[in-house]
Amino acid sequence: MTRPSEPWLPEAVLEAVLPAGRLSITATSLSDWPLPELLDIGMRQNPRRPFLLVSKVLGKHLPTDPALMQRAQHALAGLVAPALGGPWALVGMAETATALAEGVAEELSGLTPHPGLMATTTRYSLPGRESLDLEETHSHAPQLRLYLPPAELALRGVTDLIFVDDEVTTGLTLARLAARLRAHLPALKRLHLVTLADFSGGSGAMRMAESAGVPVGVHALTRGQLEFTPTPGWTATLPDVEARFAPAPLSDHPRGWRTVQTSPAPALTARPGERVLVLGSGEYMYRPYRAAFHLAAQGAEVRFMATTRSPALKCGPLGPRLDFTDAYGEGTPNYLYDPQPQRYDRVLLLHETPTAPVLPGDWPNLTSLRLGSG
Repeated sequence: MTRPSEPWLPEAVLEAVLPAGRLSITATSLSDWPLPELLDIGMRQNPRRPFLLVSKVLGKHLPTDPALMQRAQHALAGLVAPALGGPWALVGMAETATALAEGVAEELSGLTPHPGLMATTTRYSLPGRESLDLEETHSHAPQLRLYLPPAELALRGVTDLIFVDDEVTTGLTLARLAARLRAHLPALKRLHLVTLADFSGGSGAMRMAESAGVPVGVHALTRGQLEFTPTPGWTATLPDVEARFAPAPLSDHPRGWRTVQTSPAPALTARPGERVLVLGSGEYMYRPYRAAFHLAAQGAEVRFMATTRSPALKCGPLGPRLDFTDAYGEGTPNYLYDPQPQRYDRVLLLHETPTAPVLPGDWPNLTSLRLGSG
């Protein structure tokens, strides 16, 4: 659990009255991460869970400073690193937390002497690979897969299993994943939940401990509880964004297991002071984020965000929604939330698919570039 020396702020409350209902968040946060600087409240087009916790440090729904993203990744890695006692394996949850998970893993590799492996869950297919099938019941697209590692990357010696997600409200999905993975981790001694926000009230860690049969440590920037009071009669029609498990493109976002090591930055350049928006695509967030961070280091004013299959509504911090067809061959709708390309000198859409997503509207400064194709 959290070390006593960590400086926590007094309890804070964040509330929003949405068309779907009233959401109240009561939380304490690390002193460097006050709750209003971590997230805001929006609304999903999803009757399963109509509220949306809109992160300000993920680069998913909101344009985000890549330096802020890196600071959050480093902070989380710094929380979990002292708790590791041996070889570790890290699993990031698609699609929202893929960049967060890869960033935490790479930061962690420099903070601990223990070797690490990582993978992310996915809504795409790796033909010929054995997978664990999961269900995230509240999600817009409940079906997920975690592919098992090849023999040369076996999990048999792993003592510490790390789950990375952007926020946790019940822990049910992670508890199911822990139960499914346990048979592949005979040396497991500890499980770690790493998240920007733990709103499970402690129940998430208890569920995971019961499923894995080992102690669970929680490492979060903020923690607390949610209270949602629905509006009687409110409903929404969820768009057809179900996973169809189209084949994953050949990419530097491997989805399957890999040894953790620092990824090279893409060879892109920017002028000092140039205003640049970098866009990732769906699960493909980490390499585009690294590109954004690299361009910012050259003196550009950079923001990063990514397309998503998560349908949200114009509410709270989220502006108008752009709807377009995915580029993965599934035929599902994808979305961007108020990217305002006119604010930038250049927009870079960095994708892993053979063709780029076709964004609606006027994008006079848009350049599409495929990264990581081999």
